[in-house]
Amino acid sequence: MTSKLLAGSVLAGTSLLAAVLNTWAGHLFFALFHVAKAQSLAYGSFDPGPYGTSPEDTALFVGVRVLIWVLMAAGLVLLAWGTAEAYRAD
Repeated sequence: MTSKLLAGSVLAGTSLLAAVLNTWAGHLFFALFHVAKAQSLAYGSFDPGPYGTSPEDTALFVGVRVLIWVLMAAGLVLLAWGTAEAYRAD
């Protein structure tokens, strides 16, 4: 296994994991926000304090999301390059 294949797999895999976690973190926060709201309303009132923004607004900065996708594309390029070199070497 060449270094390009190894680096490409790690880079693409961790970037994909980061993209998936980014997507699911928003859903998790949305669910936890509404569970906490329902629990606190059962005992009185709901005051989220300084974190009272809409749960839909919780997402990574656009620049971070673009960086994740750029790193994923770079990993895929390294994978293709390493595969092509390994194919030519055989």
